[in-house]
Amino acid sequence: MFGVVRKGACLMNPAIRAVSLQKATIVSGPPRYRVSFAEKAALGFVMCAVSCAPGLWILAHIQDYRGIRVTKE
Repeated sequence: MFGVVRKGACLMNPAIRAVSLQKATIVSGPPRYRVSFAEKAALGFVMCAVSCAPGLWILAHIQDYRGIRVTKE
């Protein structure tokens, strides 16, 4: 039984070696499509706003979370 497994492993060895030794390709050069500065700025603003929004919401409502209700009279 061990001989069959060993023979199968030897036969599969080239296939396993080909999969494990693949090289990553590095593409260098100018980009295919140029992205305008306005689009980059808009995307940066949206990403910043989305990442800051939860923290700002919590800071704005911290008194509600602590149980302190401030009423304007």
